[in-house]
Amino acid sequence: MSIATIIEGHPAPLSVAPDNTIQNAAEIMSEHRIGFLLVLNEDGSLFGVISERDIVHDVAVGGGDYAKRPVSGIATTAVKTCLPTDDPHDIFERMTAGKFRHMPVAEAGAIIGVISMSDLLRHFEQESTPAARAKAFQAFFSGDAIPGG
Repeated sequence: MSIATIIEGHPAPLSVAPDNTIQNAAEIMSEHRIGFLLVLNEDGSLFGVISERDIVHDVAVGGGDYAKRPVSGIATTAVKTCLPTDDPHDIFERMTAGKFRHMPVAEAGAIIGVISMSDLLRHFEQESTPAARAKAFQAFFSGDAIPGG
């Protein structure tokens, strides 16, 4: 099975532009009950990503006026992506090692979706043995994959 199979049927990932405000990004996340947005340049290329944790961290350090500040100031720009043909187990290991919960899926230079740690855990639950499921859940809930996107 591949990442493409797991994200098949998912809605298109939501995004904001780098000059959108942090407040606008938070409103979109709240409205759609999600915790992650792509930050796309005008031409559709990936500028970065922003997560609810990025926003919370910025609030905690006193970032200022969220109604005016752009997401470009807090977005993660060194974004790791995967291919739709990648193996889910490899991506789970990369996400766990990198301590992030979402990864854009890129094909031919364009973002075609986002895979989440939750997507992978659901996939493993359906396909794997009880021991493998326990290992995946242990890694997730131990905090190894919590910080960041």
